[in-house]
Amino acid sequence: MHKRHTMIPVVMVIVIVLLAIIAMLTGGPKDLGVVGNPAYPHHICTFDSYCAGNECTKDEDSFVVYLEYEDGNPRLEMPGTSTSTTMERFDNRIEFKTSGGEISGTFVLLRNRKFDFIGSAVGDEGTVEHFATGSCLRLHTP
Repeated sequence: MHKRHTMIPVVMVIVIVLLAIIAMLTGGPKDLGVVGNPAYPHHICTFDSYCAGNECTKDEDSFVVYLEYEDGNPRLEMPGTSTSTTMERFDNRIEFKTSGGEISGTFVLLRNRKFDFIGSAVGDEGTVEHFATGSCLRLHTP
């Protein structure tokens, strides 16, 4: 009878260690390759799909969206767009409008942290429409 009472704590310790190892191997956010400035409120966002004209990719590139940056203005650090942007809040979304970069357009961040981007770029071949979807991590605040 004494052996049974000492085995239960040993089995419990083994189960807890195994669960901790499984949690370490599967848990935790993946490294997105970008880091925002922790002094300013921001989201780190990742593309699910991106189309430029008829060419679409499923590359999971990431970028940073600041609600406010050093100059007190919002900032969009999405490839091809100007970092200078305007921001307008609505009940169910935040819209960022950017112009002056290679690509001008509107980035819409929904309440569920999904996003849509619609833009265009004017080049030698005429206007190329850009479309993207993806998601953002929770808001990082200072």
